[in-house]
Amino acid sequence: MSNKLPACVAPWVNTYEWSDGTITPCCEWDAKSDYAIKSPTHMSFEERFRHPNMETIKSDLLTKSIKDIKGCNNCYRNESVGTQSMRTDLSRMIKREKVEIDLDNFQLLSMDYRESNVCNFSCKMCGPSLSSTHVMIDKKYNPHGYNGIRKGIIKNPHKLQMYLDQLDNVKMLNLLGGEPTLMDSTYVILNEIRKRGLQDQITMSIVTNASTLHREKDNLIPLLDGFKYATVSISMDVVKEHHNYWRQKGTWDTVWSNVQELYEFVQTAPDNYKMQTRTALGWPTSYAARGVWDLFKENDMKVKHVWNMVTRPYYLCISQLPQSELDKLVEHWKDYPDVQHAFANTTSNRDIYELSNQKIRVQRHDKWHGNSFVEAFPEFKTFYNNIVIM
Repeated sequence: MSNKLPACVAPWVNTYEWSDGTITPCCEWDAKSDYAIKSPTHMSFEERFRHPNMETIKSDLLTKSIKDIKGCNNCYRNESVGTQSMRTDLSRMIKREKVEIDLDNFQLLSMDYRESNVCNFSCKMCGPSLSSTHVMIDKKYNPHGYNGIRKGIIKNPHKLQMYLDQLDNVKMLNLLGGEPTLMDSTYVILNEIRKRGLQDQITMSIVTNASTLHREKDNLIPLLDGFKYATVSISMDVVKEHHNYWRQKGTWDTVWSNVQELYEFVQTAPDNYKMQTRTALGWPTSYAARGVWDLFKENDMKVKHVWNMVTRPYYLCISQLPQSELDKLVEHWKDYPDVQHAFANTTSNRDIYELSNQKIRVQRHDKWHGNSFVEAFPEFKTFYNNIVIM
């Protein structure tokens, strides 16, 4: 294998497991792609690194640009509109830690273990693989899917101990979900790191919906203390009543209270700690998402706003909007030029079939929750009502 630096280092330093056991190089790679490794039983790091599908991915990354690799579409699209990607996160980690990539061997430098899809939210851009609540909704209204799964939880078959055995090598820890504050593995990992005194060599990031900070005897905040660097990220696409529709009904007040508690923790922590919001922009939230930026500004809370365009599922992409609406959104975001840039550089490319499928899904969720899309986002009432179910 060549010593040329690959277009992305993910397969050499990171591995990702979907809740059904499917293995991909990272969380951005499409689990439905040809080269995803289907593994309903435990598979070691070495086995997956040497798997023929992963060998093909590694070869592509050594010989092609990410724009020419189908599995890299999400990173490419986000980078093309000027926002961050998993690829750039890994590149920064490699540079920051001054580590060399061994192209012939796997090193667990970036750890992202998610034991299941357990989550108490049903965010509209998410799905069953990352949310047990989504499974419950689909189970109720789709008799052909997820029958017999207790509480909608799909458990990852790959063993956590394999990751714990490699903690000494880990430089970057990402705690995500599902919802990490509800997962046993989150507390096992954090307690093991503290037990072994490894926190000062690890850059840690947790991405949470902020629905809970305390789980039975577990208190999250003290476990976040003492890391080399730490980022507390709040998944927040919209706020207040928009949030109660888009992410989970009746949860905004609790989320906002927990966000303020986390903010106070970060403000009193060393300078190597920061807090940020993570916003996924899809066409339904393209106006309302500005409320996230405005809310923190109004409360004089200094946080970084990280955002990305929804690229999967495709029916939520902002490119589904007519060009006239995209032009209006350029004006709407004029106070936030980095986001405005994304709307200014998007061309309308409407897919009627995709939008039709989305409307069916929206109606199913609205029936479950007892709410209404057009009441939540009246600015898109005409657009939504004109979507024909095929």
